[in-house]
Amino acid sequence: MNDSGSSTGTTNQASKHAFEHRSADDWETLARKSMRGETTLEDLTRTTIDGLHVKPLYYSRPETNTHAIATELKRWDNRLHVIGDSAQEQNDNILEGLKGGIGSLDMVVGYPELQNTIAIDSLDTVLANVQLDIIQIGLHAGSAAQQAAQKIVQLFKNNNVPGNDINISINADPIGTLAYSGQLQAALADAIAEVGQLAKALQEFPNVTIACCNAVPHHNAGATASQEITAAISSACVYMDSLMDAGFSATDAANKMVFQMACDADHLLNNVKLRGLRQIWTHVAAAYGAENPTLNLVVETSQRMLSKREPWVNHLRNVNAATAAALGGAQTIIVHPHNRVDGHFIDDDISIAKRVARNTPIILSEESAMPFVADPMSGSYAVEQLTAELVDISWTAIQELESAGGLINALQTGDWQKGIAQAHAERVQRMHDNTDVRVGINQFNDAEVNAGTIVPNAQTPANIEAAVVIDRLTPVREAQAFGA
Repeated sequence: MNDSGSSTGTTNQASKHAFEHRSADDWETLARKSMRGETTLEDLTRTTIDGLHVKPLYYSRPETNTHAIATELKRWDNRLHVIGDSAQEQNDNILEGLKGGIGSLDMVVGYPELQNTIAIDSLDTVLANVQLDIIQIGLHAGSAAQQAAQKIVQLFKNNNVPGNDINISINADPIGTLAYSGQLQAALADAIAEVGQLAKALQEFPNVTIACCNAVPHHNAGATASQEITAAISSACVYMDSLMDAGFSATDAANKMVFQMACDADHLLNNVKLRGLRQIWTHVAAAYGAENPTLNLVVETSQRMLSKREPWVNHLRNVNAATAAALGGAQTIIVHPHNRVDGHFIDDDISIAKRVARNTPIILSEESAMPFVADPMSGSYAVEQLTAELVDISWTAIQELESAGGLINALQTGDWQKGIAQAHAERVQRMHDNTDVRVGINQFNDAEVNAGTIVPNAQTPANIEAAVVIDRLTPVREAQAFGA
């Protein structure tokens, strides 16, 4: 056989295995054929409460698109939210988690505005036998951020941890504290100024972040994606001002902040939400003068999406939420146990639920290889188009909020709480109308609600002598309206 014949044979063989070119019209024809005339593509378009039109097919990416800085290729941090009714139970919870693959801790410590939190004076017991030089700790301490920070830093020093290895998120967040608890022990202006002062006092520790722009209380009260982004960015601007007033450059101030978000079971729109947040923060931080601003992002699974009916279905919701967090660029993921609803375990599967929760991010990391793909959703016409639309909607909402006096003013007047309550009411009504479907809640819901053995450990507002009092963002669950 001559060279010419050999070449032709190879080309013919390769052509048999190559994918045939398909146009957009070809795919649309196949999609319409699969529906057998029972519905149309246009019928499959759904509109979110924010006004996003989610279509079944997308043919192009946005004409203009802002590309945020891609996250570093690495495994995300698997974080445990510490629970327990005593210091010993909290320590047991931590050690069990660390043995099972947990990499860092989320701790509510000394929070004056909340009940049932970890006592600051008990931290030595709570963190006993924990190797502090390799662990990261995220604190949430409300008005006691300064006291909690001093105690935890001293604990690290007492264990001879070098300053460069002290890895703590102080998560000072007076706006989030006020929104979630409805009260603040200190005057708001003083609490905001303390954010910058605390950063100044701890500036010798390069791996300690100070402020937290926490949209989770807004999410769990029923906020839409744009409302969550608006709350996070508006808080970030207040804390940027505080940090820069304390003498930090825009770049250093941006690096001292953490964003904490929640994801529910809508994989697509949660991914869009996180990408939208990243794009807007990149723009805002750059406007302050920050160079190569990054988004320090912690994402936890939603509490409002949970149901007491057939709790194992909550695990499937958690998987969707954790996957959206991973694909959306979270550096840290917190998966709450699927049977922990309204701050209580609702059945007896406590140990296995904790294990499944901490294993979920590990399985996503080790069996999917997602941490080794740069910006995995980039190039998806649907994701990029919806992100561009959500960015426009959210940016308009941010500008309108700031023009009306800002987030703090909206919280104090109650307008912000009313807007979120309206969003929750609309979401529930759409479920009643079957516009939106939640399996096991508004459809396929014949199973009885699981009563189980209730083990309390809820963090609820405390009765304190508060300097500031507002109507709090009360946590809700969509399933409550359906007896679940």
